[in-house]
Amino acid sequence: MIHRHRPGRRALASSLAAFALAIATTSPLQAASSLSGYAYIDRNNDGQLAFADAAQPEWVLSGVEVKLYSMSGSTETLLSTTTTSSIGEYLFSGLSAGTYAIRQTQPVGYLDGIDTLGIIRNLNNNQVPAGANVGSVAADAFLNIALPADSRGNFYNFGERGLLPGHVSKRYLLGTAPPIVTAPDPEPASSVPEPSTAALLALGWFGLTAARRRSAR
Repeated sequence: MIHRHRPGRRALASSLAAFALAIATTSPLQAASSLSGYAYIDRNNDGQLAFADAAQPEWVLSGVEVKLYSMSGSTETLLSTTTTSSIGEYLFSGLSAGTYAIRQTQPVGYLDGIDTLGIIRNLNNNQVPAGANVGSVAADAFLNIALPADSRGNFYNFGERGLLPGHVSKRYLLGTAPPIVTAPDPEPASSVPEPSTAALLALGWFGLTAARRRSAR
């Protein structure tokens, strides 16, 4: 039996193939960049958050409002609003390459401290990507952050000096003070031995193996 393809079916198949190709070529890639940081009580006012594994870890603040803006010159457009998590961290993910600003709503009852610029690294090789700019610090804000594609800006931290005098006795007396919480270090020191250490271990192993072979003869 001879099967004949109808012209209509061929046209439909061609149209479907063209449609699929158009979708594949015009669909944007998922934006993968991100900006994040912490809100915390900077006990010694040095602008550096001491994580949970430090000798004297510092407390982090949950529920602090943080807003993300896109920037064009001096014009800011609100993109997203979030609050810090139970470990004091905020995160804006799924970002495209662009210029951004991050603004914190000063938490009630706290004396403002040092806000610290973060670092920007490539997602693939952990290096500083071309075109990156960590931005500048303003009052409870980080401005003009140039974030390239496929990169992450971490440790844009908002520091507070502690509770204002008028809130210390009231909050602790009424039991409304925040619980004492510290944040785990997101980048702990690697447990992989340094190259020189690994080489010494290897030499020791080979020496032990050779000694055992000689004694077995």
